[in-house]
Amino acid sequence: MTSLGDWSLDSTTPPDTFYLVLWALIITIAVLGLFFPSARWWAAAAMLIGALIVVLLIGLVLEPPLLMWDGQLPDGTPTGGMEIGCPSVGYGLWVVGAAALISAGISGLLAQTKRPRPAIQRPPVEGV
Repeated sequence: MTSLGDWSLDSTTPPDTFYLVLWALIITIAVLGLFFPSARWWAAAAMLIGALIVVLLIGLVLEPPLLMWDGQLPDGTPTGGMEIGCPSVGYGLWVVGAAALISAGISGLLAQTKRPRPAIQRPPVEGV
């Protein structure tokens, strides 16, 4: 599977739009890091990554992954079934991780504005 959602250059199927937008967003975030101050950029990147994780987790709840199989017993009786993935403990860990990233980003941006700024040093006044 590729980062564009099971689409390769020799495939005749078009790329999945969601994965294409997600891929473009990740590339944009990486390029924007060159244009912003380091501390502010990492805070914004943490919030964006946390938000992306939340969007993906919501997508998994709304459209859970499923596995279907089909087969035959030696006597010719058809068999098969389907399993649907349900959220478990690991899903909760992803939620906690995303919340930690978002809160770290917010804290980083808020702390950025409260830093004391250095005093401006003016040249000495002549005659004093």
